[in-house]
Amino acid sequence: MALAEDEQRRFRILALPALLALHRLARALCADRSAADDLLQETYLRGLRYFRTYKGGDMRAWLATIMRNLYRSGFGADPPLVDLSMAEAEADHAPTPEQTTLRRHEDAALRHHIAALPDAQREALVLREFSELSYMEIAKIQNVPVGTVMSRLARARASLRESLTP
Repeated sequence: MALAEDEQRRFRILALPALLALHRLARALCADRSAADDLLQETYLRGLRYFRTYKGGDMRAWLATIMRNLYRSGFGADPPLVDLSMAEAEADHAPTPEQTTLRRHEDAALRHHIAALPDAQREALVLREFSELSYMEIAKIQNVPVGTVMSRLARARASLRESLTP
């Protein structure tokens, strides 16, 4: 059953403010930009299709849950990589070639270590640090208690510190 025009308008009003955060999440989950764009588009299409099941609350968390489920169902079959360039703003001054090379090396190392985390820890870390969701929102998305989210984040951060310390 197609949504009425006013329901489509309501969906756009609620869903569009979450677009940037969800795009960052898709980039963090997917290995390349086109896969992330596809995941984001499919998330919004599913969100619109099932908008009648939306019960209120944080639209960004609701859409992030849809994205997570799509990704876990095999939508993003490539290994997860985190695109750090999308998560941070560009500096006002142009970096030197040496700085650019060093930054690429550091980004690649961090992406590798994040990808090596267990799925539940990696997912919690990406949702918190790259999508800026609250612990409560992550708990709802992962369908676990808030304490579990906190321990997953603590273990993920400790693991990253240990693996990245020279």
